[in-house]
Amino acid sequence: MLGPRRRGRRAGDVRSRRDRLLRVGVALTVAAAAVGLLGASEAAGSSPNPVAILGLSQTPSTVAVGAGAVWVAEGGEGLFTTLARVNPKTDRVAKTFNVAQGILSLAAGDGAVWVTNSESGTVYRVNPISGTIVSSTELGSGAVGSVAVGAGAVWATVTDPNTTVVRIDPATVRSSPVANLGAATSTIAVGDGGVWVVNPQVDAVVRIDPSTNQVVTSIPVQNPDDLAVGAGGVWVTDPQDGTVLRIDPSTDQVVATATTPGIEGGIAIAGGAPWVNDTTDDTVLRIDPSTTQVSRAIRLSGPPNTVAGNATALWVTDGTDNTLTRISVHASS
Repeated sequence: MLGPRRRGRRAGDVRSRRDRLLRVGVALTVAAAAVGLLGASEAAGSSPNPVAILGLSQTPSTVAVGAGAVWVAEGGEGLFTTLARVNPKTDRVAKTFNVAQGILSLAAGDGAVWVTNSESGTVYRVNPISGTIVSSTELGSGAVGSVAVGAGAVWATVTDPNTTVVRIDPATVRSSPVANLGAATSTIAVGDGGVWVVNPQVDAVVRIDPSTNQVVTSIPVQNPDDLAVGAGGVWVTDPQDGTVLRIDPSTDQVVATATTPGIEGGIAIAGGAPWVNDTTDDTVLRIDPSTTQVSRAIRLSGPPNTVAGNATALWVTDGTDNTLTRISVHASS
């Protein structure tokens, strides 16, 4: 769920998630609400996937799926203050809520939408029906980065030098420190028995055991940027080298590499496979989890920014045209 990245950087110069998302450009025009079908180009040939485009009233940044809806943070001039609830059955915005100044990342689960505030270092628990903030927790003086839900907790990264990963009880919203992984700690994801954290400063993906809150291992990965868990692995993007790496969670080893020139970080699991952004060709690429090869490329109306998925669909934001695109997917698509 990351925005476009500049290629050719070193790991020590990796931009923070906050910088990437807050630099989403203000759209040149506000797209009219529309739902339609687009064609799809493919790397390995077959029928195109149905694609629906939803026009948004403001510039979108991050997107999440869960709690009965698709959730998009919207705003203008680099500040995202609105949470849009999209009905996944109609591909229309059901309601919008003014949640907080500086929405940075989203996660949905445990009966709530979890919103990080880049301005105050706070994580909010938002009621998915009313859009009201039920409770919140401040995570320190640093900005809150990525947030994820799973393994009975909410997990977040914080740019505080003393605590970079925290665990939040979804019922009480009380937080406790888990690990200090360094100031560059960024994306976090949960699944396959672990909490997985990108640490580009040391070129590694760190695995935390959610039952003990202890760091299990640090897996060497060159130029890690974003990651997603599912489809038989932990999938890590490397935009600098144009690759996606698959970590086997049973061995904590990198076991395969997909060549994906032009990717810019964003990755999600949808329909049982990882999908990544290719901003150079305005496409999203499907990686076949059994072969670790690109099996499909679907062209969009503009450059993809952030992605989220579930078993039946992939959702992609475009901050240039102010749109949210839904791509219908399934295990063989």
